[in-house]
Amino acid sequence: MPTMKQLDPPGPSLRFDIRSVQVSLNWSLPFLGATIAYVPAKHAAGSPVANYLAAFLCTVAIVVLHELGHAVAARACSARVHAIVLSGYGGCCVTDASRSLPQAALVAAGGLLAQLLLLVLTLGYLLVRGAPPSSPAANAALFVLVGANALYMLVNLAPIQGSDGASLLKIARQALAGRRAS
Repeated sequence: MPTMKQLDPPGPSLRFDIRSVQVSLNWSLPFLGATIAYVPAKHAAGSPVANYLAAFLCTVAIVVLHELGHAVAARACSARVHAIVLSGYGGCCVTDASRSLPQAALVAAGGLLAQLLLLVLTLGYLLVRGAPPSSPAANAALFVLVGANALYMLVNLAPIQGSDGASLLKIARQALAGRRAS
């Protein structure tokens, strides 16, 4: 299992433990949030500061929720969660190895499933209540919870090294190879 030092991206990080899980918050996560928050804050009516803070907090929350999704999926499969790294380069949830391919698939998809749940809840809210017409900050938050969240999900699905998509593709190939061998 890699150490926290090997997992952390370069630069300063805030490290702490939550229920015996090492958590590392890298400086790049707030930077990512600041960068994404710029668009809705700049182009929305109302207070740019309020818009910026709403979009910033939602961006950071999506990354945290994604990694927590992996951790919850691992715990649901009775796997131990050793560490969570939160960064603007993408996070990482280090768990025990899964005992089966379905468990490995659930853990690999856990972050995407958490984001999908957030997206469905946000879209459901919008369908029932509509966009708040008098709250530019809420609209900036909704922009991130829908648009940035969907984009982040697509990026995570891309089969590039280290992504959830690459992990899921590897698991699918192993499952197909096992089925052919049977």
